[in-house]
Amino acid sequence: MPLVAADVIVAWPSTVGTIPSPGWSRETGLDGKYVRGAAAAGDADLTSVFGVATHTHTSPGHRPLGVAHFHTFSGGTVTGTVSTQSLFSDVTISAYPHSHAVKDSTNATPNTVTLAITVDTTSNDLAYKEVIWIKSDGTPTGIPAGAYAFFTNDSLPPLWSRVMGNQYPKGAAGGGNGGGTGGANTHTHTSPAHTHTTPTHVHGALSNANTESIVRDSGGAVNASVFTHTHTGSLGLVTITNNSVTTTISTDSHEPPFSKLNIVSNDNSSADMPDKIIAVWGGTNAGIAALTNWARYTAMDGSFLKGCNANGEVGTTGGAATHTHTASSCQPVQNPHTHTRSSGSGTGLLVDTDAAGTFAASGAHTHVWTVSTETATYSAATVTIDANTSESAYPVYAKVIFIQWTLPVTTIRQRAITGVGL
Repeated sequence: MPLVAADVIVAWPSTVGTIPSPGWSRETGLDGKYVRGAAAAGDADLTSVFGVATHTHTSPGHRPLGVAHFHTFSGGTVTGTVSTQSLFSDVTISAYPHSHAVKDSTNATPNTVTLAITVDTTSNDLAYKEVIWIKSDGTPTGIPAGAYAFFTNDSLPPLWSRVMGNQYPKGAAGGGNGGGTGGANTHTHTSPAHTHTTPTHVHGALSNANTESIVRDSGGAVNASVFTHTHTGSLGLVTITNNSVTTTISTDSHEPPFSKLNIVSNDNSSADMPDKIIAVWGGTNAGIAALTNWARYTAMDGSFLKGCNANGEVGTTGGAATHTHTASSCQPVQNPHTHTRSSGSGTGLLVDTDAAGTFAASGAHTHVWTVSTETATYSAATVTIDANTSESAYPVYAKVIFIQWTLPVTTIRQRAITGVGL
């Protein structure tokens, strides 16, 4: 049986202590790393660290717009005095209690300030199974029993089985064992609650008219009706407060550009080397020419390795350099608020209703004003999530070259005669 060339690499899903020896040793340059095919005609780079452990996104500012609102107000019991004027004297008497009808203020539309949400980081780990990448020293006669290699044909050789469907092989941590699983091919982000503030707002000038009697002396001798009089004023400035809002961010894929191969386990009790088996080459592209019966498997150039889950998936590609998310709209809930109303003096002319023909000018008097409490509303603002920067969501990986072995013709003939290894 032909020897496995030195520096050909396969995956060992078991413990450090069970690495086949002699002949195979740990390739520490791939510890903790996923594998990605080097660019077309490019070289392997087992020692450089590409990718990052986590990623996040930015989110442009958003601004929920307010909906116009108003307040109702009314004048309560009057306080103050009214001066009456007659032909003979001026008389100052207490203002007769009266009130003003309920009215509405002018509209105001308070808007929130623009605010961007913070998008928390999340792991770049893909759905993985940890393996120890092991390399040949040039003496083994086949892929060790229990090791993983790769295959394009769905008709697997006898005693080989498909494993790691929809998973990515990941190098175990330095000195660690294989076999661990974790990660996911989709992810979401969280965003801490955020609170939009609202600048102060005010409602325009206000007035109430009144036609009730407003003066009467203590003995009831003077009883004057008022022509319509008004009070002008305004509602004071108020800063509205809002409840915080938590934005929900969608779950989406962060898979990098991948291509699928059957990841296959050698279930033989001894080493085997099926025709068209694929392994990893840690050397240079030029160095492949010196290998016997090995050639670069170019379909994996530039792609991460992902395991097939069923027949017909070999060569399936997917993933992307960047991805984005959708987010729920932001619509703050406002806390109730009210205003204080300034109290302007009444203005108007009183007419004496008795026979003396006494006239009275409306005097300075004020009211205790009641202003309603209102809860304004906001329109929902769209929250957007920017795509991550190129490759920032790639997991930590190394660049490798995938190579495929072709069974020598003499070996094919020998196996046909003996029936071994077919």
